[in-house]
Order: sequence, then C-alpha cells, then structure tokens
Amino acid sequence: MGHAAHPSPNDAERILALDGLAGIEISHAGGSVYRDGLWDRLLTACAEADRAFLWGYAADDTHSLTKIGLSWLAMRLARVDELAIKAALRAGAFYTSNGPAITDIAVEGTTIRLRTPTPAEVRWLKSGQVDAGPAEPGPGPGETHCLKV
Repeated sequence: MGHAAHPSPNDAERILALDGLAGIEISHAGGSVYRDGLWDRLLTACAEADRAFLWGYAADDTHSLTKIGLSWLAMRLARVDELAIKAALRAGAFYTSNGPAITDIAVEGTTIRLRTPTPAEVRWLKSGQVDAGPAEPGPGPGETHCLKV
C-alpha cells in the first residue's frame, strides 16, 4: 500500500496510471488547499472508471521544530496497534485535518451526522465543485451549493 507524497496539482494522469496506489498526500504542513483540486479530479476519475477511490493522507513534513502539528490523520480504532492502524488506513476509517476535531461520524440512509467537540464549520463539496468558483453554503441542493453543517 503506497501513497504519492507531495503531488503536483498537474499530476492527475500520472497518479491514475500507478497500480496499487492507496492514496495521495493532500495536506502537507497545513497546505491542503494547494491539492484540493487534484484530489477532486482524482476522486471524480475513480468514480467514473468504477475503480477504488484514492484516500487523502496528511503529514507535517517536519524538517524543523517549527513545522509540528500542522496536518494530521485522525483514525477510528478499536485498539491502538500496528494492525488496527493499517486496517483503518486501508478502509478509510480516518480523516485528514489541520482544523476541527470530529468525535463521531454516523451515516443513516442519506443522512450524515458529524459530532465536533467545539462549534466548527464543515463544508461537503460535490464532484467537480472545488475548481468551480466559490461554493454557496446552505442546507439546500443546487449547482453551486455546498452543504454547511
């Protein structure tokens, strides 16, 4: 299980051609916005090709003591050991962040519930929306809308 570190926003075709790739680094020292469009293109291409999605990983890239705690993975684990961590990475039982904590995610039918320990803004974007200009947050559907919770 490998992942592509420091991908360029123009690397979509090269990344999609790699066999056995589990995901890409989408957040590097807190700079996730730089790779959001790339990950969106990759996820859309995976869906259109009916292939497994590529997960989005995070890393601090700590080359110095000033670059600590800027990006991380939070995992849903039954226990803390190597096998459980690898299983979570393979199953997508994690999220990448440099912001709010999520203490629980539950999916029931078409409803997704998030629990955060403090008030937080979360936006759910649809395929192709990242590069389409500003998304309009709100509870209703629409071509330029994103869901704000």
